[in-house]
Amino acid sequence: MNIIDIIKAQHREYRALMDQVRDAPADDLEERKRLLDLTRSKLHAHGRAEEHVVFPRMEEDARTRPAALEAWEWHRASNALMRGLLQLAPADELWMPKWLVIRGTIMAHLDAEEARALVSLAEAFGPEELEELGRKFLAVEEDILSRKVEG
Repeated sequence: MNIIDIIKAQHREYRALMDQVRDAPADDLEERKRLLDLTRSKLHAHGRAEEHVVFPRMEEDARTRPAALEAWEWHRASNALMRGLLQLAPADELWMPKWLVIRGTIMAHLDAEEARALVSLAEAFGPEELEELGRKFLAVEEDILSRKVEG
């Protein structure tokens, strides 16, 4: 699969996971925490793989550089918000309001990335390079996820 197809498929998965966190029963804090941990783990690996493989390549090309710079900023903002949530216990009354803001920010990022970054990738790079970026992305993502499980 090429990088565009991979990212779009993963974005669909992350939207569903974020909705599951939002919809977890308020009285089932273990389930809320489990779903958040799963969502964070997948988002983290996805984001780091983009930052190691996709964004640096996009920065090298004038046609994709602006979208890469925007994507970096979305990642910084989302990570800062997530750090704030992690300081709260799932039972805290501010936990869900913070999650809803984080979810909205990440959803906006996914939409922006698909509308700008992925479109510019499709226009700027050929099928072979998109396939190669996809292979590299999946390898880095898998490495990150395996280190999380092992460590």
